[in-house]
Amino acid sequence: MHSPIYFEIRDLRAQNTQKVLEAILVVLAALFVIALLPSLLYTYVYAQAQLLEQPLLLELLPVVTFALAVLYVIYVVVGNIRRTNQIKALKLQVAEYVNFGKDTADEMITQKELDELENIVEQAISEVEGAEAKTGRRKASRKSAARKTSARRTTKPAAKRRATKKSK
Repeated sequence: MHSPIYFEIRDLRAQNTQKVLEAILVVLAALFVIALLPSLLYTYVYAQAQLLEQPLLLELLPVVTFALAVLYVIYVVVGNIRRTNQIKALKLQVAEYVNFGKDTADEMITQKELDELENIVEQAISEVEGAEAKTGRRKASRKSAARKTSARRTTKPAAKRRATKKSK
């Protein structure tokens, strides 16, 4: 039951989980960088300088950080979809392997055996038809027998009703 395919499926699932956790950590790190880095840069890098306008680094830092986080999340989603498709393909391989193991030579019927069974059935049918032809009598089918009994049931109550009407 523990074939290499099972281990590969488990490994792919673990990779999916690991990549999702990494993506969450990257997004959290990006949020901290967006929130804290500009104030740290003002405090330590631009403390001595007189700024007449906002530096380009401080304008682009949040956008670039957020874009990198989004790109990594997209990379993780695409990778997880690819790994999920691999898992599905491996599961199909396992199912085929399991079903193949159940098909033994004893359970499989060959074409030769099917032909033999067909001949036996044809012989039995011809014997029954031959026996009916010899007796000259034909058996009533179930449908015709059912019709006769239903006709009897409907006529008896009607006859009783007529008898009761005449007696009144």
